[in-house]
Amino acid sequence: MTQVNLNGAEQELAIRLAAMRHAVCRKTGIKNSKIGPQSNFLTDLIGIGGELAVAKALNVYPDLTIFPRVGGADLVSQKGARIDVKTTDNPAGRLLVRPHSVDNADIYILVIADFPEFDLAGYATKEEVFSEGNEDDLGHGKTFVVERGSLKRWSASLNHIPDPDGSV
Repeated sequence: MTQVNLNGAEQELAIRLAAMRHAVCRKTGIKNSKIGPQSNFLTDLIGIGGELAVAKALNVYPDLTIFPRVGGADLVSQKGARIDVKTTDNPAGRLLVRPHSVDNADIYILVIADFPEFDLAGYATKEEVFSEGNEDDLGHGKTFVVERGSLKRWSASLNHIPDPDGSV
């Protein structure tokens, strides 16, 4: 795993963005689609922290907007691949993707959070995530589950995220 540590300014940015996004999304009625018992704010904080960590590792600019939205990619790689970052604070976490996310991204990345430290556990392509063998119900309805051992690992260069057409 590759570890990314957020510095003090990045931590403050994550906390402020989480608070603002949390307030805006809850005020406009957007339901948090978390899968777990943690608070909505903690979900937002580690989610944004994970997005910042992946953006830092890939040397791309993070999405700093706070307007209400549902779905869509979290980041775009230097090669144009749409990336959805899935972050958990569960050290044994797996890549969990809800069916409504099928058109959100080309690449899904699992990040394990212990704020302000983030482990980039690996990634899977859209086709790998949404295969029939990954369907499960974890008590919150249909979810696609990719085990950690099935994820692609980060290389030393991190710029190997494929183009949207699948070429490296």
